[in-house]
Amino acid sequence: MKKLRYLLSSLALVGMCTQQLNAQVSLPWTEDFEATSTSAQQWDLTNLVSPPDVIVAIDNQQSGYGEGERSLMYNFYSPMFFTVFDAKTPIINNPDRSGLKVSFDFAAAVRYTMPVALQSNFAVDFLYLFASKDSGTTWSLIDTFRIDTNGILNTYGCYGAPFVCGASPNMHFIPNDTQWTTITNIKLPRGTNRLNFRGTRTNTYESNWAYMDNVKVDTCYTEKPTGDTLQYDASYTTVLDLQVTGTDLTWYSDADAMNEILTSTVLVNETYYYVTQTVNGCESAPKTILFKAPTNIKANSGIFKDVKIYPNPAHGSIIIDAAMPVQNISIQDITGKTVMQIKQNTKQIDISSLKAGTYFLTLRNGYATGTFKFAKF
Repeated sequence: MKKLRYLLSSLALVGMCTQQLNAQVSLPWTEDFEATSTSAQQWDLTNLVSPPDVIVAIDNQQSGYGEGERSLMYNFYSPMFFTVFDAKTPIINNPDRSGLKVSFDFAAAVRYTMPVALQSNFAVDFLYLFASKDSGTTWSLIDTFRIDTNGILNTYGCYGAPFVCGASPNMHFIPNDTQWTTITNIKLPRGTNRLNFRGTRTNTYESNWAYMDNVKVDTCYTEKPTGDTLQYDASYTTVLDLQVTGTDLTWYSDADAMNEILTSTVLVNETYYYVTQTVNGCESAPKTILFKAPTNIKANSGIFKDVKIYPNPAHGSIIIDAAMPVQNISIQDITGKTVMQIKQNTKQIDISSLKAGTYFLTLRNGYATGTFKFAKF
């Protein structure tokens, strides 16, 4: 086993990490943590290098199935009372807001918990993968990996516990080039532009060392769902009524696919809606659909301009004062969820079963649509 040594002083590493946080990397991107890697200096490890022995780069040993000499180390053994170890990538330049996939190599072993009398108990460490679409302002949990005795990231087993594991060269696990596993092709949400590989330990000290190497990020591609770009039907009430063919559809209110909406969202004339499909974990770019009435028909047209809804606020029932028959009536809550659907002409609607709050009453007659706001108390 080659000798382990610190490549950089803690102060130099802190400086490198804090100076480069706004830098970006381009796709496809591979991080091998080698001395020749400029992006290795752009990781946000500020939570990990204070105190300085929490995480370090390593040198002069095989890593990541023998690819190079350096990797990133999570020092779960640190005597300092820290349990969360963040390792955030540089910002990933993803201008098309594509779906991404990530792979990485990992090596770890478990160690007994302290004190010696409890050496049959082993630490349960974790690696959490988070993704961000806004360069790290908010994060979503993508996957969780265990590093306990049966964990998928435990590549060696028990180490450093001579009374339980047998003799060990030292207390700290240092992998050779065969003691790694590869986690492949984890699909990331469309628009992802930063990752956080968060290590955690369940006890405050005396876990073992763990290592990550060869982080690879690339785009994944899925065809857009199919359907007419321009759609309208008088009977369509919610997004779910729009005619789209695809797998695991997700609807959005914006072209960047940032703001997901419910399929029960009430359709509004002359409004764009955006839908993606996800196949084998890879989300497509959004297909654009315009919900718009024909130009010779006015949605929310004059036939509804004199309609009155009363009482408002209401408690037991509301009255629809309309001169013409109404073919379709629906009520939506403020989230867009349809809570009542009536497909017959009626002038009075029992709302006693609704919770107190704000609602929208939608009336349809042929191509004409009218929406009215009321409150239930």
